[in-house]
Amino acid sequence: MHSDVKSINVKNSWSKEERAAREEEIQTMANIMKNSQLVDLCFLIDCTGSMEPWIDAVKDGLLEIIANITKAYKDCSLRVAFVGYRDLSDKVPFSIYPFTTDLEELREWIASVRAFGGGDKCEDVHGGISKCLKLDWKNPTKMLFHITDSPSHGANFHNGCLDDYIHFDGDFKKIDELLDGILQNRIRYYFGSIEDSTTKMISVFNQRIARNLKNNQLDWEITRTEVPKGDLQNFVSVLTESVSTSITTTVKIGKEKRTLKQFTINTLQPSWADLEWKDVKIRTLKFPKDKRSLKEVFQGEMKKDIQEGKIKISEHPFAKGGQRIAFYGISHLFDFHQKTLRAETLVALKESKWEGPRQNNKRYYTDFIEVQSYASFCAFKFNKKIEEFTTKKLKFLKVKFFSIMEKDYPRYLLLEPYLKGDYHKLSNNWNYVASKNVDEEFINLSQCFSHFTLDATEGYALVTDIQGVIVDSEIILTDPAIHCVDITRFGGTNLSKAGIDQFVGNHECNRFCKLLNLRPLSI
Repeated sequence: MHSDVKSINVKNSWSKEERAAREEEIQTMANIMKNSQLVDLCFLIDCTGSMEPWIDAVKDGLLEIIANITKAYKDCSLRVAFVGYRDLSDKVPFSIYPFTTDLEELREWIASVRAFGGGDKCEDVHGGISKCLKLDWKNPTKMLFHITDSPSHGANFHNGCLDDYIHFDGDFKKIDELLDGILQNRIRYYFGSIEDSTTKMISVFNQRIARNLKNNQLDWEITRTEVPKGDLQNFVSVLTESVSTSITTTVKIGKEKRTLKQFTINTLQPSWADLEWKDVKIRTLKFPKDKRSLKEVFQGEMKKDIQEGKIKISEHPFAKGGQRIAFYGISHLFDFHQKTLRAETLVALKESKWEGPRQNNKRYYTDFIEVQSYASFCAFKFNKKIEEFTTKKLKFLKVKFFSIMEKDYPRYLLLEPYLKGDYHKLSNNWNYVASKNVDEEFINLSQCFSHFTLDATEGYALVTDIQGVIVDSEIILTDPAIHCVDITRFGGTNLSKAGIDQFVGNHECNRFCKLLNLRPLSI
């Protein structure tokens, strides 16, 4: 047997109870994924005199937004509501349409909404949020999209705007009660920014949310994004992405109760001269070099590789994602071939952003690099097959991990090349497929790649959850998932046959699938 791959029989080492618990976990996760696609979306819109272009944008873009979402999530079902607010002194302070699935009727109603009122600069934001909370929220994924060019009344929420109610909510009691309602109902709050005059308001809202979070179990904040006037396609794209993010967040919240680590984001690199080197042993996996089929490679175990070196780690993370936080690092690793230390290299070091042993143990990190390594090997094989048909390539980052002792406990960190750029999510590990904001050829390649892995392993494994940064003709990928019929492999994102069946049931073969003569899929 070749030294780079050895056969494994992990499944036989699991007890009957362990297998039953894992099967129950997969079924629970599949139910969460399915239910997360039941969405309540409420538009909270300032309907005073200057806001007519954005009222029209909601009306004109609504059907396209829904079409984009249902194309990306095949099982998605949405209810949509509209809450328009004006000022405290206006004769018609609110225009409200409750949750409905009749989108044509809602569009006709929105067309009748008029933008008027609002004497001073500030508006009744508090009243609008209050009306939103009184709606019939019932779907698992709940999201509020708020658009305004004016802050709330009260000196706490702006930097000196004309305000007829300057002392409004001076003790934050009203906004704390409203934001607590947002949190208790698990409503994701997105803010469409038009003017800088609202910047302080959203900053204060987020400060109050952080202050009021119970037991630090939620990673919850208002997401701010720009909505330029007259750019309908940008508006549609922003809304589509926001709904997608809400669905993903619902899945993550549904998994389990977790406690968020205490951290402060700092995007600036530290003064590296002030930080000490830490001696480490870096662990990763080697690609097999023989000519086994992908199925044989998957049914084996890649050989481990250990590399010695030194690491410096920034005190604060520079970014956070759905599951992990990322720190700047400097690596100084030993090159066994050259028998010397390599040059110091800027790297990204990632760890779970959650407290507790479940996300902070050696198995969690070995599962991660196993998934990434097998996905990377599949991409290497796929690129060889597809290179005669396109110049574009899919590549996965080379990921390693190590541990250091802190306060008598090991701290585990992933190490990968530092990659700067905008991340694009092309698919998830259920049935999401990107339809906008990325080169269509990369979308088709990613779908063909997943199909290829299932075909080449004869139904044994599927690489999915494709996401990364586009650099010229390549997309550099990270954080994939592998669904495998062996439930003991590839960590908690392995949804086994349930995940495979979702892909098979929703996949539409594209020209690359046909060029590679991949077998048609059927459940």
